[in-house]
Amino acid sequence: VSQSLDLRDILQSTCRELTAIFEIRNAGIGLLTPDKKNLEIVAFHAASSDEKSALGLVLPVEGNSSSMEVLEKKKTLVIQDAQSDPRTSSIADISRTRGTRSIMIVPLLTRGEAIGTIGMPARDPYHIFTKNEIELAETIASQIAAAVDNAKLHAKTESELGVAERDLEIGRQIQSGFFPETLPEISGWEIATHFHAARQVAGDFYDVFQFRNSTFTAFIIADVCDKG
Repeated sequence: VSQSLDLRDILQSTCRELTAIFEIRNAGIGLLTPDKKNLEIVAFHAASSDEKSALGLVLPVEGNSSSMEVLEKKKTLVIQDAQSDPRTSSIADISRTRGTRSIMIVPLLTRGEAIGTIGMPARDPYHIFTKNEIELAETIASQIAAAVDNAKLHAKTESELGVAERDLEIGRQIQSGFFPETLPEISGWEIATHFHAARQVAGDFYDVFQFRNSTFTAFIIADVCDKG
């Protein structure tokens, strides 16, 4: 979990490991959409290659009592029969299709807020998840949630850095546009210029020009914003 900042890679690897750690048929991680109205399955791994992937499945939170309970109470929920329990009535058809009965739903919590869930249906439909299994799942979930938070912050920082870099490039282009395109040719003189920014964008300026109807030439070197 701590070896990558790629969110998809982290979550997919986690699902794969969960199916090896627990006696479960598959593991699916759902993250709340920005409007918090749906859970999108962003990572999924099944112990059997024959099982159809749920990756990309979008589950409405409203009407899905089990997910709402986990997200609101921020506590793990174990349901013994997802096909008949009223809390999973909205996904009962999916449960029947997949043969899901005993399932553990664990919240992903970061900064005191629920950002998603991990769904883990037992390999044995009549399996009863133990206290140790629940505690282990919650410990793993806390690490995953922290990794998700770090990955999102990293992605946001990278995005903002990209915007800043583009702004700096525009600044460099604007700055270079202030410098003279040509230098006056004065008999007996050789004039050359060189500019190297102290940082990404400098606040320096130079110009060389001749006064009209005059023998005088102006040389300007200006430090617009001081950097010491």
